[in-house]
Amino acid sequence: MGRGKQQKVPEAPADARRQWTATWIADFYNTKRRHSAAGGKPPVEFERIIQEARARTDQKGRAA
Repeated sequence: MGRGKQQKVPEAPADARRQWTATWIADFYNTKRRHSAAGGKPPVEFERIIQEARARTDQKGRAA
């Protein structure tokens, strides 16, 4: 699964495996994995950059 850390998929019923997979996707894959569409940044970092840019734009719009 990720680089460096090897996580063991639980040997359990299908529902438990689906839950484990959903948790892994939500907690690691979609938040920390680098996405090429985001310039190689993890989604959480990319969203932070976008929010900061929007805040700066909003401040400039109010000052004008």
